[in-house]
Amino acid sequence: VRRAAELDERSQRLALLNKFSAELGGSLNADQVLRLTANQLMSAMDADRAMIMLIDQHERGFLLSVLPEENGPPIYRSLPHSPLLARMHETLSVFTTEDAHSESDLASLADFIVDMTSLLILPVSSSQNMYAIAIQTRALHRFSSTEIDLARTIGNQAAIALENADLYQSTLATAGRLVILNQVSYEIGTSLDAEDIYRAIHDAVSKLMSVDAFVIVLDNDSTHQLDGVYVVDMGQRINDVHLPYGQGLSGRVIATGQPIMTLDSAEVEARGGVTIGEKGTPHSIVAVPMTSGGKVIGALSAQSYQYNAYGESDQQILSTLANQATVAIQNAR
Repeated sequence: VRRAAELDERSQRLALLNKFSAELGGSLNADQVLRLTANQLMSAMDADRAMIMLIDQHERGFLLSVLPEENGPPIYRSLPHSPLLARMHETLSVFTTEDAHSESDLASLADFIVDMTSLLILPVSSSQNMYAIAIQTRALHRFSSTEIDLARTIGNQAAIALENADLYQSTLATAGRLVILNQVSYEIGTSLDAEDIYRAIHDAVSKLMSVDAFVIVLDNDSTHQLDGVYVVDMGQRINDVHLPYGQGLSGRVIATGQPIMTLDSAEVEARGGVTIGEKGTPHSIVAVPMTSGGKVIGALSAQSYQYNAYGESDQQILSTLANQATVAIQNAR
């Protein structure tokens, strides 16, 4: 009888994994892959809730979504530092606990699991990103070795699907970006009007990445100030923006000649960011130098009120646009 029960359980697991594999096969979007994986784990573990998190290269955690979906806008918030998430980034090991509130390594995340008791956290990684899916139950639950093995298998399938999704999206994005970069290169290369150049760069950046605010700052040698020649926040143009040399993130970029990227507002403020728009401090900022003849003449900055909006590819694209803008602006001058 016991042998028959084991065979039946194994057969059910295989059927579940085959169904999951078929669903993943049609998913070429990372968010969809992660949600399918979280729902599959919740069903397999009879769990009450799942949290999908991103762990960046600096071992910082960001909450991307909660399932079942809660009412309200999408969740993008930074998580307090957790030794467990930092360790998971290195070990890629499944974590389980019957009593999450007794774990000192989870103390900083207590507000996110306040009504839950038991917890399983599965790391899922691709070449682009590292994710963690936290499966939670209200009732006390001891995760068996069979459930842990099943979670690992589901995680491995999800990792392959994420890799395929990343490759597909990267291929699409690269083709689209080349078209936009070529178009903006032609537009600004044939213009001698500074305002037209600023608007063309802003339009191109808006097509290539998430942008709630866009800033072009130029170094004014005659006044020894930084002039915000083009500042737009949530569609509104802001005029007469001037800063002392070296002030703000753009000022630091101009002073050092090095790009800056932030992922949350606390980091922006810690680095000396200056708030200009009415909505407050953006969470995500990528700012790059504009260099001519070995001298930094200004900076381009794309900004978003979402957490973790930018990556290395966005910084590279903005740097390419900064190079094109520098030549065009110098010619316009």
